[in-house]
Amino acid sequence: MTNRKKILLPYGAGNRIAEEFGANRATVSAALNFVTNSYLARAIRSRAMELGGKEVELGSAAEGQACESREG
Repeated sequence: MTNRKKILLPYGAGNRIAEEFGANRATVSAALNFVTNSYLARAIRSRAMELGGKEVELGSAAEGQACESREG
């Protein structure tokens, strides 16, 4: 099982970052979700943290979810 990381931003910060870097929102999203690791992606993540972003660890999809059994 691998843990994934993500940076959560305050409302509107993603658009601000996109504008500042001349990038589109898809590029910013990929950087914040650690899908890309280019120089630009690292710069976007750095700026996101400056603007109040929080880096969080994401477990597997099933982790932390309760399993329910439903009987007919």
